[in-house]
Amino acid sequence: MLGTFTSKPSRMTPRNRMQKRDFFATFWPKFKRFALIPMIVLLLFIIVLQILHHIFFPITKVEVIDSVGNVDQTALQSVVSTDVQKGFFHLNLAGIKKDVLTLPWVKDAQVVREWPDGIQIDIIERKPIAFWDTDSLVDAQGTIFTPTNKNTLPQQLPMFSGSADALSVMLQNYSLFNQILGTKDLSVSAIHVSQRMSWSIIDNQGTEIILGRKKIQQRLHRFVQIYDTIFASTNVRAQSVDMRYPNAMAVHWQQS
Repeated sequence: MLGTFTSKPSRMTPRNRMQKRDFFATFWPKFKRFALIPMIVLLLFIIVLQILHHIFFPITKVEVIDSVGNVDQTALQSVVSTDVQKGFFHLNLAGIKKDVLTLPWVKDAQVVREWPDGIQIDIIERKPIAFWDTDSLVDAQGTIFTPTNKNTLPQQLPMFSGSADALSVMLQNYSLFNQILGTKDLSVSAIHVSQRMSWSIIDNQGTEIILGRKKIQQRLHRFVQIYDTIFASTNVRAQSVDMRYPNAMAVHWQQS
């Protein structure tokens, strides 16, 4: 059985309601006006603080530690110039590092603040082990990079060329080929791998050794085994030696 519901008349008279509306109508505009003042003051304070920050804490020194010195300093200055305008405390160190890593020679970098007005950029350079297609270089990790300043290109590096898909295998075989040829005081001057994955190398005497697609290590070992008998005993240099035959080879002698 439901209980009895009762209601009480509202104590808010029409006059009270009118007074309440008059209070809010009068108070609220004043409240908004006074609340706006500290917000404006805070905004002005932030603006002044930013101006003072740039005036009293600008970046005036950028120290670069690069033990090798191949990194293009003009390019480096260009990539960090925008970031250093933000002042000492607003520097985006991660952003500066990201920009520095876009430079060709840079393998890694550390960027730190130096109180009160500087930053230090410590650069670790890539160590190239070969040329790649004339103007580019490749490091031991298989990264191909192209220096903008051709004067920084090193000398006396072997040349890798051909299919980029075979680059990791080239790096592995480069060391092995040198070990095999080293038994006859020879070394690798160039490696080429065609799109069909056919291998050929040029030794430091200028002889091209054609190894083909299969058994390339065995074929190079066979070249070394017959080297003293056929090649070391003559004054005529072999221009190319085709080792793809099972029990023979084809030699193209340099014309005198």
